[in-house]
Amino acid sequence: RAASPGTSPFVAPFVEYSHIAQPNAYGGHYSVNANALALTRNDGVDTRRTSVELGYHIPYYAPYGNVFTLDTTIRGDLYQFSSQPVPNMPGDAESGFKERLFPQLGLGWKLPLVRQSGNISQTITPMAQVYTAPNGGNPWDIPNEDSLEPEFDELNLFAPSRFPGIDRVEGGTRVSYGGQWGVYGPNGAGTDVFFGQSYRVTEDDTFGRGSGLDDQMSDYVRRLRILPTRNLALTYRTRLDK
Repeated sequence: RAASPGTSPFVAPFVEYSHIAQPNAYGGHYSVNANALALTRNDGVDTRRTSVELGYHIPYYAPYGNVFTLDTTIRGDLYQFSSQPVPNMPGDAESGFKERLFPQLGLGWKLPLVRQSGNISQTITPMAQVYTAPNGGNPWDIPNEDSLEPEFDELNLFAPSRFPGIDRVEGGTRVSYGGQWGVYGPNGAGTDVFFGQSYRVTEDDTFGRGSGLDDQMSDYVRRLRILPTRNLALTYRTRLDK
């Protein structure tokens, strides 16, 4: 994770904790994620951060093979900062505290379809994911230490946030959609292809230009994977301008 400009950063402590509970009778489970960071520089922004996220996740297997997932999370962040530059005011900096409460609701769907022809199996899986959260959530006085350069690809297309870290959140409502087709042999060899995109309901300047997420309609992401054997995979990923 990249850090914001400055010299001689010293990070201590940096603590992460994650816990996923056992599923209950309905298949749902709770999750807890916590993070604490203290980053000090000889010259630049000093950041102290505490973050706690609580979540509840439940799958639902509907008739005809439809699979739904419901994810609810709420995260609380507390920042203490010093020497944070003030936007559009060169040379000015502020120090203080900033808190953030960020709830998010997600609903996912996929329909795995399989066709068997002798020893060859073919799969087609359309999928979609909707996330909704309050707009905004990234005020200037929350330092950005770990979310500077998001990399948009098929790995985070359906993720709750496309940012790699905690300091920036992805608010508003968006829908991601895509599909995967694959063909596989009896010994684990095969080929599969994925293609997807996302759409944000409202305009948002959270992501920078060239990220693939700076407009309401995102770039296309795709992946080609070739498995010559069960223990070897060749993967090609690309992002196409919309």
